[in-house]
Amino acid sequence: MGFERFCVKCGVVTDSLIKGKCQKCFLERNELFEVRDVNIELCVKCGKMRIKSKWGAYNLEAIGEEVSKKVHLLINLEPPKINISLEPITETDFDAEIKVSGFLEGVLVEETKHHSFSLNKVSCDPCMKLVSNYRESIIQLRAGSLSESEYMFDVAKNFLSEEQAVDSLSAIVKTVKSPNGFDLWIGSNKGAYRVVRKLEKLFKIKAITSKKLIGEDRSGKVKYRFTYCLKKK
Repeated sequence: MGFERFCVKCGVVTDSLIKGKCQKCFLERNELFEVRDVNIELCVKCGKMRIKSKWGAYNLEAIGEEVSKKVHLLINLEPPKINISLEPITETDFDAEIKVSGFLEGVLVEETKHHSFSLNKVSCDPCMKLVSNYRESIIQLRAGSLSESEYMFDVAKNFLSEEQAVDSLSAIVKTVKSPNGFDLWIGSNKGAYRVVRKLEKLFKIKAITSKKLIGEDRSGKVKYRFTYCLKKK
């Protein structure tokens, strides 16, 4: 007859012992993991979020991945398995159910914790620039009639919305209406340039480009403001 193994604390008979204790008694005094601070920023204006130094679209999967990276094991498990279940309370407030499991001294152990956190509300640099009427370019839309100019304006807005999904600065800072068209102040020249190329192709016209010196950036590089005039006869 073999010897029965039992937990030295509660007396339960089991072969699954960790340092002489059953899993329940062992976990009462020992945590498998801790969750460190989750630091994610959310721009209150454009809705993009920043993880570390990278801005991107609001994404629940990316938030869950960042929570997973904040799980710090306190005990070596072979192999550790981390499962995150994310429950949004609001757009910025979350409850994460975190399960960690693995083998310790040949015994499968598992611990579950709930971790609440909030995204930090901020304004990203591009949005702060746009609020101050920052602009790198102007797109001038001109046509033979107001209705044609309005159509060009609607098309340009759609193209700019697509650009803004990638570059927040590719937004219309201000619209100036003239008797024969519209002037669109655009935060990003890169976005404006791509939109102008699309408009040229769509309306079969060639933009007249000019530039104005507006200063230097922090590195001493000369900065210009570009004006693109699209005139449809």
